[in-house]
Amino acid sequence: MTSTKVSIYNYGTSLNRGIRLLERFKNINSVSFRLDIKIDFSEPDLGRFNYDPKDRVIYVNPSKCENKDFNDLLGHPADCSVYSTLVHELSHFIDQKYKLGTEYHLKNWGLKRLIVTNYSKEDIREELADILTIYLTNPYYLKLIDKERYCWLKPKFKSPTPCGLQTFLKLYNRWPKKLQDKFCTDYNIKFV
Repeated sequence: MTSTKVSIYNYGTSLNRGIRLLERFKNINSVSFRLDIKIDFSEPDLGRFNYDPKDRVIYVNPSKCENKDFNDLLGHPADCSVYSTLVHELSHFIDQKYKLGTEYHLKNWGLKRLIVTNYSKEDIREELADILTIYLTNPYYLKLIDKERYCWLKPKFKSPTPCGLQTFLKLYNRWPKKLQDKFCTDYNIKFV
């Protein structure tokens, strides 16, 4: 008889949501590529993307994605769910595939960075991955906070998520009031 209790985090819905977004991205942009997703509980971070032409792998550690305060905030950059982690790492892949990093780095952007999470502060590649994550999961959010970056991404590829106020509000209304208020204050946006 043992007193040890083992629990497995149920990440299936979130993971499936991420895979569906990835497949919609491929379909809507008429692209084909191989990308492996590995669930790895030993991964020290939420996730990681390993780019190698022969072995493109996204690693996700569901146990690191369990933060209840920042989980399942669909379309918000603070989301730390398996879904959002997978999309963030997919964004690194898209950056590599479309060679966005160099062009993004060379853009002037009015000499300002767009820091949407603390992770964005680390380096410009993480900033770009966070911006791509928003573009893939809630493009109208990006359009509201930085239309220039949104317009830079739009001709490069289509977002698998519809870009419109209705889609944005559907996601926005799911966020806690605290995050809604912070969004409106940070970006000086008012909804009537």
